[in-house]
Parts: sequence; structure tokens; C-alpha cells
Amino acid sequence: IREEIERDIEHQRMKEEAGEEMDEDDDEEEDMMPEILPSHFEHAVRNARRSVSDRDLAQYASFAQTLQQSRAAVTGSGGGSLSTFAF
Repeated sequence: IREEIERDIEHQRMKEEAGEEMDEDDDEEEDMMPEILPSHFEHAVRNARRSVSDRDLAQYASFAQTLQQSRAAVTGSGGGSLSTFAF
């Protein structure tokens, strides 16, 4: 975004120096929107804080383990039959 703002300012300055009117609907103007690069993503997440607590992570790990065990019981020796599944 900063790069786009700097480009816009430079583009406006160049137009003013050339004595051209600044027309927002100029069809000849090329699309100046930059491509989002991995460096932009890395810059954005560099100072991001963690949003999941250790307690939440432990709770999820416990849930995942229970779910995996339940699935193993359902698909175990029965060849994937759901007839033995119970809540």
C-alpha cells in the first residue's frame, strides 16, 4: 500500500510538472495496482501477536486425539462400517 501511495504521489507530481490536467477517468492510464508479493505478507505478519492461548491449543489437541481414536474405532476391523459407531 505504501508503495502504491508513493507511486500515486510521484505520478501526480509528474503530471503537474508536465502541465497536464489531472483527470481521474483517464482511460489511457495503465493499472498501477501492484501485485501482492510474499514480502508484503511477511511484513504484515512480522509483528502479529498470537491469537490462540496455550490452553486453547491443549484443548484442541485433546479433541483431535479423541476424534482420531473415534475414527479408528469406526473404521478399524469392520472395514469402515458405521454399524458399530456409538456416541
